[in-house]
Amino acid sequence: MTQPDEPLAPLVLSYRFQLQPDRKLDFEIRLNGESLAYEGGAEAGEPPVGEPFPCSDCPISESGLPGCPVLASIKPYLDPFQGMASFDRVDVTIESRERFITHKEASLQRALSSMIGILMVSSGCPDLDKLRPMVRLHLPLASVEETLFRAVSTYLFAQYMRSTHGLDPDWELAGLVAIYRRIEVINQSLSHWMRTDAESDTGTNAIVLLDVFAKMLPVAMERQFAEFETLFKPYLGDEG
Repeated sequence: MTQPDEPLAPLVLSYRFQLQPDRKLDFEIRLNGESLAYEGGAEAGEPPVGEPFPCSDCPISESGLPGCPVLASIKPYLDPFQGMASFDRVDVTIESRERFITHKEASLQRALSSMIGILMVSSGCPDLDKLRPMVRLHLPLASVEETLFRAVSTYLFAQYMRSTHGLDPDWELAGLVAIYRRIEVINQSLSHWMRTDAESDTGTNAIVLLDVFAKMLPVAMERQFAEFETLFKPYLGDEG
């Protein structure tokens, strides 16, 4: 008699911010081992009050949820940084199952954007769900080039899976551009809400930095693809 498969262990990501010689902030993000859905961490996020759905065309605003799942996920992680400047220099250490990374002297907004990006994608927002596979192989503090490569690879993997399920694949990457255009709208809505609610610009600028990546990715695709082409020459011959 076969035993049922063991459930996958939660994916745990730890962030440590060394703000000053005598002050540090530690955070732990727990994601479901199978779905990579956010399961908690700093504390169980409560939906913020006031403006619970920043995006005017939110697809789940009428679903009965008490508030925006993105804000509910990120707010407990941003509150401890109230009053700090986004350009303060910090040392950040990031630990996951696969790697241990220490980055010296990063700006606070840069370090925070790495953590906030995970929370946003795993929060349950249906518009961000399509980026969730990237969290499984999260690359902290990634460059634009690294993010582009991972985003395109993830999207093409998804199209292959669509084809194996009898669905039409999008090999032209039109859907990937549409995904990032939508992310721009979400980022702008969140940053607008945070400007009116937060006591400092730290969280807002972390979102703005994510928005810069979202804006750059569609623009960078054509240029970056030309640079990558040389690397893929072994695949471009008759036997590729």
